[in-house]
Amino acid sequence: MTAALNRFISRSADRCRPFFQLLNKWKGFEWTEECEVAFQQLKEYLSCLPIMSRPDIDEVLYAYIAVADRAVSLVLIRVDNNVQKPIYYVSKSLHEAEVHYLPLEKAILVVVHATRKLPHYFQSHMVVVLTQLPLKSVLCSADYTSKIVKWGTILGAFDVRYMSCTSVKGQVLADLVTEFAEPTIEESVKRMGMDEKSVGMVACKEHLVWKVDVDGAANQRGSGVGLVVVTPKGVTLEKSLRLGFSATNNEAEYEALVVGMDMVQRMGGKAVQMFSDSQLVVGQVEGKLEARDPRMQEYLTQVRYLQSKFESFTLSHVSRSGNTHADSLANLATSSAQGLARVILVEDLCKPIKSNGNHIQVHQVRVGPSWMDPIVSFLKDDGNGQAEAVNKVIVSGLKKRLDDAKGRWVKELLHVLWTYRTTPRRSTGEIPFSMTYGAEAVIPLETGFPKMRASSFTPSDNDSLLEKSLDLVEERREIAMVQLACYQQKLKQGYDSRVNPRPLAPEDLVLRKVLGTAKNPAWGKLGPNWEGPYRITSVAGIRVYYLVDLDEKIVRHPWNVSNLRRYYY
Repeated sequence: MTAALNRFISRSADRCRPFFQLLNKWKGFEWTEECEVAFQQLKEYLSCLPIMSRPDIDEVLYAYIAVADRAVSLVLIRVDNNVQKPIYYVSKSLHEAEVHYLPLEKAILVVVHATRKLPHYFQSHMVVVLTQLPLKSVLCSADYTSKIVKWGTILGAFDVRYMSCTSVKGQVLADLVTEFAEPTIEESVKRMGMDEKSVGMVACKEHLVWKVDVDGAANQRGSGVGLVVVTPKGVTLEKSLRLGFSATNNEAEYEALVVGMDMVQRMGGKAVQMFSDSQLVVGQVEGKLEARDPRMQEYLTQVRYLQSKFESFTLSHVSRSGNTHADSLANLATSSAQGLARVILVEDLCKPIKSNGNHIQVHQVRVGPSWMDPIVSFLKDDGNGQAEAVNKVIVSGLKKRLDDAKGRWVKELLHVLWTYRTTPRRSTGEIPFSMTYGAEAVIPLETGFPKMRASSFTPSDNDSLLEKSLDLVEERREIAMVQLACYQQKLKQGYDSRVNPRPLAPEDLVLRKVLGTAKNPAWGKLGPNWEGPYRITSVAGIRVYYLVDLDEKIVRHPWNVSNLRRYYY
């Protein structure tokens, strides 16, 4: 019965969860007190069901979402004479894995579930999701897991907008807008009748405060930055950046502060409390210490500029023991740890961050592809690996066409290059020609046949079509990047499914990678890459171990598993 009436029942998955537990994995019928309470509440609710409404053609629809521990819900509504009326209720019981999602992930999941359950509404109407959560910032960012990227691709096919939830109208919606927890600085200021009248108005007294713990680390393996951002809703975001340039420990601390301020600003924060364990950075920002080094003065200028963007900004000093979370993320970025138990975002920051404060603004006249772009990309170090992969494909094509006449490779090179540029790639589903010029390639032989595309060709129409293609080329490239990420994820999953993990444990013998000053410069490339064996004595953290050599001499620092390998004897 509840399954048949779920479109009329607000948060049906949460209300009827005791009944579903009786049906799931049958172990005998037992009517508990919880079932009795849920049954009485359901009868009371069904005695005064809301009147559902039907939307007009091309009408803008709105959606409220609610998240519980084991269920998520959404109500689709329309506005009729300034009164919000429900159209459809959608609820979903969370599986065991989904229960452990972050609140932001649960909120996006219920929107994706609604698009699958109500595709006709999302395909023919613009839907505005009313919520205080930064869903748009999360979906538009590339800093999240493949799960978020997949959901963003699904929602990108519909006209879904996101707006802040400012008021709730109608008793049928009142219990659906209780997201996560009651904000401490928001209060209900008005209550009226319960029949499709205003029951609450959310009034904000001050800006919601974001809290950010930052830390930077620099050692012989490199430099890294760790951030722990706590949103006003209590959602914790972890981020780790590996610096691709040489930096001292103080410079890494400043980089962490600048990146944290920029991240909060991009997510719409107006008030922020930041915490750092660097007395130098905190003292210079507060004006207690003088920044004499030119590099420190430049960082301080960037901080002052970003600080002017906030309406409330505080930077406090904390002890190193009170900043262990951000410190672990910063140290993580300096290593090459793989196979972490949790998903930690690690990016490469290849150059110092530059802000627009106290700089001359330069007007950029032209934005778009240039004939110099392929040359610049080839000269960069990051593009050499891709160029080598392309060269392998070109050489393979030449071998197939030349057979024994290897001296004719100059004449056949153009044909091989044209074949490569006009062949769809399995990873993206697109051809390199269309990714560069925004239009499909036409082979010369095709122009000689009496086809509709050739006979109806006019220069003016062709120019307008090319302009439209150039307008859509960025979107086409973004779709190709999403397909490439999905393709790489599938390759990784296929490889991981064939790998049997063999975790290290105390008393195991391992070899240690030779790093930094431990290498003998006289040996050069012929020197050993691993030394040992060593014996694991205890576990220092997640995939980090303490070692001793065979003479029971203790190794001073713990070692990450990425720099260890099992020793077989």
